[in-house]
Amino acid sequence: MDTPDQLAERLATNIRALREARGLTQSQLARQSGLPRATWANLESGGANPRWR
Repeated sequence: MDTPDQLAERLATNIRALREARGLTQSQLARQSGLPRATWANLESGGANPRWR
């Protein structure tokens, strides 16, 4: 089983790859999603872990 750090890194890699595959910048994605650009930067760096409700 993966550790929380490994899961965060995998999530970060996947989010970045999907955004880049769509040709979007973090700013463009932030505008489209309604989330701050800093949130996307933290997710892509593995520095943030989303909380699901």
